[in-house]
Amino acid sequence: MPAQDEIFGNVIYSYTRKQAIEDGFLVDLTDPSFTFRPGLNILKEAGIKFPVAMTTTAFARTVQDPDNDEPLPPCQDLSGRLAEIELSNIPGYFPTQAPVIEIMLRRARIESGMKVLEPEAGSGYIADAIRAAHPGAWVDTVEINSRLRDLLVLKNYRVMAFDFLEFENDQESPYDRIVMNPPFERQQDLDHIRHAYKLLAPGGILVSVLSPSFEFRSDRKSTEFRAWMHEVNAKWENLPDGAFKASGTGVSTRLLVIERN
Repeated sequence: MPAQDEIFGNVIYSYTRKQAIEDGFLVDLTDPSFTFRPGLNILKEAGIKFPVAMTTTAFARTVQDPDNDEPLPPCQDLSGRLAEIELSNIPGYFPTQAPVIEIMLRRARIESGMKVLEPEAGSGYIADAIRAAHPGAWVDTVEINSRLRDLLVLKNYRVMAFDFLEFENDQESPYDRIVMNPPFERQQDLDHIRHAYKLLAPGGILVSVLSPSFEFRSDRKSTEFRAWMHEVNAKWENLPDGAFKASGTGVSTRLLVIERN
């Protein structure tokens, strides 16, 4: 194989990544001072294990000053991102529809000043409804899909974690309300509900959509979940048939409500 200079000729000039960082044209994101949360570098927060650098313009716009009111390009604004997501086939993404959210918020009894969490927030339909109905409440989100997380950030929500089952909130500041529509695959809804209960403040209320399979399955997880529901005095009701038809699924669903003592 011929050498590179035999193909392209002698190198006239080179400019390395290190030089660009030293000259201020690139920003090295491995710098430990760049954090979303104290002590956690933004690359580690995002699960990125290789070095990343951004141009100074991109860094200033998205990291250094994320509240800049300068409009984003049309392909990246909120309406464009929503349209992109609605046309995408994101596994497990079945947005909660307005009639179901209305029931959920009635059961949640949210008040001004409360700290509220929507895990598996998706595009933020539940969080949007909470924000609209209770502007005095503080709403946090968790979302594992990167495109959906970007949308939540565009909507000015705090994304507290990516994987909800790994999210451990500050025990001195638990959530007053948790309102959620967890994934159903492989009975993940049961795991997510039990984890959410751990994040709930005394006197708090957890409201969650869930699959009805726990009612009749005889496997260990379902059996233990039914016993646990009895222990925490959980209540549940049938959601209307076709509650998620507009989201692309005709699966039957239940609505669970737990008030923590």
